Amino acid sequence: MVTFLIVFFALVGLNALLLFLSNSLVYRSGKFNLSLDLFFGNPDSGTARSPKIYPLNTTDSELRNAV
Repeated sequence: MVTFLIVFFALVGLNALLLFLSNSLVYRSGKFNLSLDLFFGNPDSGTARSPKIYPLNTTDSELRNAV
């Protein structure tokens, strides 16, 4: 059972590492990458989003008007 857990978590870690490396390589090569573009936008195509940060004391009506 312990051997199974060690092998299982080693495979999961290897999978996560390969996924991270493939995403960063695809992103650097300029090809469309859904996982990164979904969160950060694609800077090359002008869709990069910058989050707006509002102070904590901003009222609901101010936030609604800001949209």
